[in-house]
Amino acid sequence: MGIFWNTSKPNVSEKEFSRMIGELMSKGFTKNEVNKIHEIFRGDLYEGNSSQKGIDRDEVNRAISWMRANTSRHGFSEERIATIEKELVERI
Repeated sequence: MGIFWNTSKPNVSEKEFSRMIGELMSKGFTKNEVNKIHEIFRGDLYEGNSSQKGIDRDEVNRAISWMRANTSRHGFSEERIATIEKELVERI
């Protein structure tokens, strides 16, 4: 008989991500911006392995770094990126 424990990292769940989207919209983010955020994070949010679903701190850091380095690809200002990062980190 084995011992079972949860080895997953703290992360932003799909439910928390949805709440975050609502918060961003209340702060003036448009539907188009919200769709872009979802596109950026969907691979991490919906990973195949159930123990890896959600967005962990390393994934937030990678995505935010990518966003800062590629503003021409998504159009978010530094202020918007900082707001997204803050909302995600608060939910981890």
